[in-house]
Amino acid sequence: RVFSEKMGLESGWNCHISLRSDVDLRSKTRQMYSRKWVTKKYSSEKPSAKHFMSASMPENINDCPRHIDLPKFGDSCKPLLTSVAAEASTAAAAAAGDTSMSYMSTTGQCEAESTSSSSMLQYDMSNRAQLPCGIENIRPHLEEMDNVPLLVSLFTDCTPTSTREMVKILQENSEVVTTMGSAANFHNMRIFLAADASLAVEPLYPQVCQHVSVYSYPRTGLSPTDLASHLTSVASSALFKRDDQVTIYGSIIASRRHVIALRHILQFWTSVSVFLSLYALVCLLLALPSPLSVLQQLLVSLLYLPILSTALFFSTYDRNIRNISTGKNNELKISREILCYSIWCYSGRFVIPLLSALTAHMITVSNILPTCSSTAAASSHCSIAFSVLQDVNCTFITLLIILISLTFVSRTDQIWKLKPRKSWHILCAGLAITLAQFVYLMMKLAVYGAAHISVLTWILYPLALFFTILVNEAIKRQEIKINVRIQKRARLDFGTKLGINSPF
Repeated sequence: RVFSEKMGLESGWNCHISLRSDVDLRSKTRQMYSRKWVTKKYSSEKPSAKHFMSASMPENINDCPRHIDLPKFGDSCKPLLTSVAAEASTAAAAAAGDTSMSYMSTTGQCEAESTSSSSMLQYDMSNRAQLPCGIENIRPHLEEMDNVPLLVSLFTDCTPTSTREMVKILQENSEVVTTMGSAANFHNMRIFLAADASLAVEPLYPQVCQHVSVYSYPRTGLSPTDLASHLTSVASSALFKRDDQVTIYGSIIASRRHVIALRHILQFWTSVSVFLSLYALVCLLLALPSPLSVLQQLLVSLLYLPILSTALFFSTYDRNIRNISTGKNNELKISREILCYSIWCYSGRFVIPLLSALTAHMITVSNILPTCSSTAAASSHCSIAFSVLQDVNCTFITLLIILISLTFVSRTDQIWKLKPRKSWHILCAGLAITLAQFVYLMMKLAVYGAAHISVLTWILYPLALFFTILVNEAIKRQEIKINVRIQKRARLDFGTKLGINSPF
């Protein structure tokens, strides 16, 4: 228990669970807490000191000469819980003047109380928690009584087999298990493979002589010990040396941030791809010319999107990342509520861009078609007009995608709280793409002119940029409220199964 408290683990009424199968810890409490098993041969303490330090707390108080005037546990002159009949008989005896009879009655009751209970507590403790002993008793306890073994932070008497079995039990109950073990012990390989995440750490090798170093690294190549550690750590997620300046807490926060960033990237990339597909599909259904050329579609899908997604990965941040309740590995179920929320959250971000792009394309196409005829000059003029229209569409669609990507940087803050110092990657990437696209468009307009483009098209696209920001931030505001509500429910979802022997 002291060792677990030094590790920062809580040790309360559920101190630990022993995974050893052949020991009854309830009848061998001294073997659990005794020091004389360790100091029997090598300690310089006297046998009386060893016995005193290895005894339990009630026995210490009873045997200590400084507390000789105190009554022993269970032998007090008045019990903690007295019955009504005993109090009545004592009061009657005292009223009759028979003091000896009153003393004998009270003493006899104290002796009966002390013999009826062997514990130091003289009140009812039949409802206290009972922890299983042995790895084979964990699953029956979880099925029949409660889930207290999943909440205990310390397990003792562990072997590689029992540890791996306990990892499987935790995973069966939707727990995320991370293991950290020695890279020099090959028995840990199966445990590393069984866990969801595992960390292999180079151990502190035993010091045989204080004047001789335990281990010295070779000048070139790997030593046999290093090679064995690397082979053992193949089953783990990472290998750390003793001298590495690595904190587990910082690693967890960095991993959580990377997972959130990857999720944002996948959501952004998928949404933009669906938007581009719907844009081209609706134009085909309406018998309109293609809004983007093949090269432009490849440019947006294979160049602009990867650049923006990479910049988004490095720019994503969440100021509340340390307080996010991740929950358990529950089975993913797609319900109607989740489906409606996803459609509303992600499709709503692209409604304004899709409608504005379709409307502007239809208006300009309706202006170009009357000028087209069967002559060669007219057909050449018409193809040039459609080419300029595709360049205009590509430029403004790229701008709309860049603006939408800014709303994916943080899912807990509005866009006006964006910090350029932390999100300069997405800002630089967006400015570079915008500059390159506008330079190309200006060169195209300088050569062929903008007479074929309708005035309404030049009005619709800037308005679409403005309203896209407003709609996306309004959706994000509602998303933040829903996320706060989900986090509150996740913190209250303890999943505690209280059985008949639980303390509450």
